[in-house]
Amino acid sequence: MHDLKHYLSLFDVLIETLPRNHPWFSSTMNNIGLVLQKLGRFDKALKYFRTSLDILRKTLSDNHPLIADVYDNIGHVYKCTQDYETALECFEKSLKMRETSLPLDHVDVNQSRVNIGLIYKTMENYKFALEYFKKCAEKADTESLESSYWQIDESLINMAFIFKRQDKYEKALSL
Repeated sequence: MHDLKHYLSLFDVLIETLPRNHPWFSSTMNNIGLVLQKLGRFDKALKYFRTSLDILRKTLSDNHPLIADVYDNIGHVYKCTQDYETALECFEKSLKMRETSLPLDHVDVNQSRVNIGLIYKTMENYKFALEYFKKCAEKADTESLESSYWQIDESLINMAFIFKRQDKYEKALSL
C-alpha cells in the first residue's frame, strides 16, 4: 500500500507541473497500474494502463518498446482475470512490436513468447504453446545466458509439462 501512496503523491506533483503527454506522466500511470494489479484491483489497473498507453501512442512511434511493455502489462491483468483471449491479443501485440523494434533474441521478445506460450498452455492448446516455448528456448540460447537462463528454464519446464500431459514421456526426458 505504501507504493501506491508514493505513486499517487508523485502523480499529484506531475499533474501540477508537467503536460499530460509527458513520458514521466505515462510512466507514473503505468507504475500505479502495476501496484493496483498487485493489489488485485484489476479494473483500476486497466484504467491506468490504458491512460499510459494513450499518452505513449501520442508521443512515441507505433512499435516503440515502451508501448509493447504496457500491452504486456495489460495482458497480465487479463490473464489474472482469466480472460485468456484478450490476454493473448495483448501479448501478441506486444510480441509483434518487440520483434520489429528489438533484436529477435532480446530478453523482452523472449518474454513475450513465454507469455503467449503460457496462455496457450492454460487454454490447453498445446500445439501452439510448444511452438512459442521452443522458439523462446532456441532464441534465448543465442543470447547471453545471464539474462535469459530463466526463460530457457521456464520454456523447457513448460514443454516437459505439455509432453507429460500428452503421454510423450520420452520427449519430456529428452529436453
